[in-house]
Amino acid sequence: MGALLGDMSHASKSAKTVYTARVKRTLAFTAGLLPSEGSADKRGRALLILSGLLGAINLSRAVSDPILSREILDQVRQQLVDLTAGNALSKRGAGLKQQ
Repeated sequence: MGALLGDMSHASKSAKTVYTARVKRTLAFTAGLLPSEGSADKRGRALLILSGLLGAINLSRAVSDPILSREILDQVRQQLVDLTAGNALSKRGAGLKQQ
């Protein structure tokens, strides 16, 4: 999906239809893997994960610095893992309590 992302804005209607179907299947699959957290929107979290992953891949490919490229991938991955595990919010909350 990431390899085609930049080209899809110029693609034919039929190509966009196929790509859209793939995005919808991926979102449904990803949302199905996420734990329910009260009133949290699983589809919204799936959109965030997919957007973050695809954005990180494309951004890491666009920069010329290999260290920055690796940092983009590593940090986005870790932030998404923390977010889906609920750790990001608890760490952020702990940091606010210490201040």
